[in-house]
Amino acid sequence: MSSTIHQTLVRFARPLRFGLVGLSGVLANTAILWALVQGARLPVLLASALATEAAILSNFALNDRWTFRAGVHRHSFGMRLLRFNGVSLGGMAITAGLLALLISYGHLHLLLANLLAIGGATTWNYIVNSRWTWKDKSQVASRSPGGELRSATSGLEEVPA
Repeated sequence: MSSTIHQTLVRFARPLRFGLVGLSGVLANTAILWALVQGARLPVLLASALATEAAILSNFALNDRWTFRAGVHRHSFGMRLLRFNGVSLGGMAITAGLLALLISYGHLHLLLANLLAIGGATTWNYIVNSRWTWKDKSQVASRSPGGELRSATSGLEEVPA
């Protein structure tokens, strides 16, 4: 494998893993929602909230142990879980807002609008989680001898899996 291809794979490995975990969350959410509405006969809104939280917890566990496993975490497991949950709920709000805008003003088909809205929320979730929830200790800003702020890493480098 050429050096350029290897560097590209290394650079995008973490976002790709994050996306695969997100896809598993969509599948988990859908299955749980179906089971709660059809099997347990729960009201749709309650079932949706429970399914969403279950998917968020599943995504956290997978991201913590697979996507961001290489880092030396600044925060405890519990704090990372709270941060991830908060970011994910923000992503849910972004999805709902974008979906409404794309349908109402963009006149897009529901499924296309939903896919684009999820893409926007995924971008938010990845950026915020990688820089806040799972910020590596090596990414902490420090001051150079001249007093300027600098980062130990740019935050974009990937540690090989």
